[in-house]
Amino acid sequence: MKNNLNDTAVDKLNPSCFKGVYDTYWPVLYLHACKMLQDEDEAKDIVQDLFIHIWENKEQINFSQIRPYLYVSLRNRIINRYAHAKVKDRYIDSIKHLSDHLQLHHHVEEALLYKELEKNIEEGINLLPERMQEIFRMSRDAQLSHSEIAEHLNISPHTVKKTINRALKVIRSKISLLTILFS
Repeated sequence: MKNNLNDTAVDKLNPSCFKGVYDTYWPVLYLHACKMLQDEDEAKDIVQDLFIHIWENKEQINFSQIRPYLYVSLRNRIINRYAHAKVKDRYIDSIKHLSDHLQLHHHVEEALLYKELEKNIEEGINLLPERMQEIFRMSRDAQLSHSEIAEHLNISPHTVKKTINRALKVIRSKISLLTILFS
């Protein structure tokens, strides 16, 4: 494609000369970018960015060799876009990996806290008087009803209920005290 803008010496790029360069090279640069990127919108963006760069830097650009400059600049922009996409993908992958790691850490932390809570509850139960421990364990471990416990121990269901309530208060106070100490 030979035209009057190819390799002609242009000392200063004025608006009408820029329009000539734009009108001449935009379609071929766009087609070249489309072929390279396989994305029309991305190709338009890159070519537009290239011409914006040319206009903003018109004082530093040698317009006597504009055609090679345009193709090299376009190629470099496409390479940079690919490199940026790779960096972005790696960054997203690292964020996902970090997120997975944090979730795993969170689950491990939850499991440890749960084990610690179980341990504290067991310690609280062990602090109870023997008879209170027995009633509480029959209720929670054996899952017997108040009336079943009362019948088994030959006491009233009301006594079972009060004993379990007192046991829960002792256990809660131990857990609350530990929560305050380790918060």
